[in-house]
Amino acid sequence: MDSWLNGVLNLKIRFIGVFVTLSVLFGCAETQLIVHTAKKINKKNSITVTVIGDGGMEEGIVYESLNLAALKEVPVLFICENNLYSTHTRVTERVSKNNISSKVKQFGLRTLKLNSGNYHDHITKIKKEVDFVRKNKKPSFIEIDTYRLGPHVGPEDDDHFKFRPSIEKNRWQKK
Repeated sequence: MDSWLNGVLNLKIRFIGVFVTLSVLFGCAETQLIVHTAKKINKKNSITVTVIGDGGMEEGIVYESLNLAALKEVPVLFICENNLYSTHTRVTERVSKNNISSKVKQFGLRTLKLNSGNYHDHITKIKKEVDFVRKNKKPSFIEIDTYRLGPHVGPEDDDHFKFRPSIEKNRWQKK
């Protein structure tokens, strides 16, 4: 097993056939991961999966990674959990339009938006995208509309910061 530090926030660990990246914000590790593993992954029947939140989608490095994955046809599945909040800041206070999938589509990536709230339906569609990426050796992007009912920072509830209306949270809890 090789491991190395890539910047302050990123630690990469290489296992046999599996690459794992741990980063606080979707930083340079993902771009390096895609470039570094593209040739190796293309020779195998494996893919890379990376998960990011809607707040991270506001980072330029994300779009650079999406573009590179599309350009080099790297078998990577990007999954974005759009929970409407970046820590405690609502999406409407951060961006003019919450249209992540349409932005990503501009790179020529296959995109899928899941918003049914049906867990089994989501799992079925995610498995189909994994199969697509594996078979075609091309990237794909899934945006999942979801909601964070629990805390974002630490183990305790953070609703005392009053960053979201309780009626909004109650509505999502009923789904």
